[in-house]
Amino acid sequence: MRNILTFHIGQPREDKDILSVTPIIDGKMLSDSVHFYERSNEFDLAGSYGGLIPDFFDYGPLDRYFLGQAASTYWKNLGGIYVLGCQCGEVGCWPLVCKVSVTENDVTWSHFKQPFRRTRDYSRFGPFVFCKTDYEVTVRELSATIEHGVLSPNLDQGSALDPPKAGGPWNP
Repeated sequence: MRNILTFHIGQPREDKDILSVTPIIDGKMLSDSVHFYERSNEFDLAGSYGGLIPDFFDYGPLDRYFLGQAASTYWKNLGGIYVLGCQCGEVGCWPLVCKVSVTENDVTWSHFKQPFRRTRDYSRFGPFVFCKTDYEVTVRELSATIEHGVLSPNLDQGSALDPPKAGGPWNP
């Protein structure tokens, strides 16, 4: 069974011009799911993740970025993309990284890692496999929303201070 990706677009601060992007997988905020996984595995500093803030870091076009097609060699050297940043708003402070693999029919997020805790084992977190066609539509809608302010009905808009309810395999 494939996973379903959407995004929560919120305002992480009182500044309404700043938007935060948090992946939602199968209806669960990725930040909540990884927090539960880390806590269950007794990792120090479990959680502490927030959404990505495109105004604070140059990801390039988000539709290409989330397909692992960013133009910068930075991402190749990192071995993946940031899918979450720190709750403080600075992605480089406490990021969650994953590898993005694209095939003819699927997009897969796997090999999650926390670059500042290299000994952590995320092998039981994911992989998440998405239908490529649906995934491409979702990331194009996200890109248009962030770049042009065109809100798609398929994206969750709200305040990051009041995220959707959690639940699921890593967050019961």
